[in-house]
Amino acid sequence: MTTASFDRESIHRPGSDSHSISLYVRDEPGVLVRVAMVFSRRGYNIESLVVSPAARAGFSRMTVTSSGDPTILQQMIQQLSKLIDVVHAIDHTEDRALEAEIALIKLICDGDDRAEIGHRAKAEEDDRRQDVPKGQAVMEDDPEDPALL
Repeated sequence: MTTASFDRESIHRPGSDSHSISLYVRDEPGVLVRVAMVFSRRGYNIESLVVSPAARAGFSRMTVTSSGDPTILQQMIQQLSKLIDVVHAIDHTEDRALEAEIALIKLICDGDDRAEIGHRAKAEEDDRRQDVPKGQAVMEDDPEDPALL
């Protein structure tokens, strides 16, 4: 597996306007709505939202990105921590983090097409082909790449 190369701009710098907040929540109906309502009541937009299952069954991890006044966002994090199904909420704004934007493209193909896709992915310096079941191919690419369109 190849390692991705990132330019210096892709490293989140502490003190920027964007705030990354992680939440550890119980898997219960309505949790996402209650979290979104905390942002909505204050007139803040959720710029990015990722939800995935946690290692422990019955729990999920949420990562929310939003921009705004740090004081108000800190109050919102305290409100999020008080929600009944939120185990904890942490602001990672001051942490150094690696950020990357990628596009995963799934293609349905036969054996000959799959080999061609593999050759094209190898020809592109930044593209990486992922191993997937027979009859499919998944490639990782930069979403800003004009060749992707």
